[in-house]
Amino acid sequence: MGGYPPQGANGEIVMVRQAMAFCALSLGLLILVQSVFSQDKPIGTPTLESLKRRFSGRVELDKMTGRVTLSYSFANKNHLEDFTPLEGIRFQRAGITLPVGAVLRHKASWSDVRVVTSVMPANPHGTLIQTTDKIELVLGKPTTTSNKVILQVSGKNQSQQSYKLKEVGKRPIPVDWQIDDLKTSLNFGTLNLGTVFPKPFDKPRQIEFLAEKGEVNLGALKLSGKLDAKWLALDSEPEDDGSEKKGARKN
Repeated sequence: MGGYPPQGANGEIVMVRQAMAFCALSLGLLILVQSVFSQDKPIGTPTLESLKRRFSGRVELDKMTGRVTLSYSFANKNHLEDFTPLEGIRFQRAGITLPVGAVLRHKASWSDVRVVTSVMPANPHGTLIQTTDKIELVLGKPTTTSNKVILQVSGKNQSQQSYKLKEVGKRPIPVDWQIDDLKTSLNFGTLNLGTVFPKPFDKPRQIEFLAEKGEVNLGALKLSGKLDAKWLALDSEPEDDGSEKKGARKN
């Protein structure tokens, strides 16, 4: 009758089937949970340990998103190991000085990146920071835009604002610059150049710091974003060959 547990052989069969169904359900739930947590580290995402072997700056890794933050105080000369070339670089109390004509490139290749630093150029003209796919932060050229901060994409002015020439070279100017595949936005000191939507090139980019027209003091630097997967794979090949056993011991 309904409501009573099954009796006899038939009842035992039903109970066995119920137990098997419960086990199958439990196994399915376990697989689902594992698949959800495995997404925390997408295929190709580096580990924190591998990143620390690769970069000399302070490294942080968001395991959920795979985004990396690299910080450089430049108090440690080893921080410059992530940059090229290094000719003429001088260390200051809170940063470094780039000599005239210098182009200091960070070795990482990014899919998207945020650059946070401060600059103090001796000359109020010239490119200060750029990407290798030609997105540029420029101080106005000695023309009608001589007192402008200009955000350029492929050499074309996308956004600009006026600044006071007399303030350049007297104190560090904070820079907060976000670049991704769809847009770029820039804060330069108290100026907000807004968001520019003409799509930057959809390809990996490296960051370069310039002293085009005069020396530039570069303060503590933070680069954060998504490292290019192909660059990670290519750059890791020699290192993985030599560190495989080391990694195995750690595990």
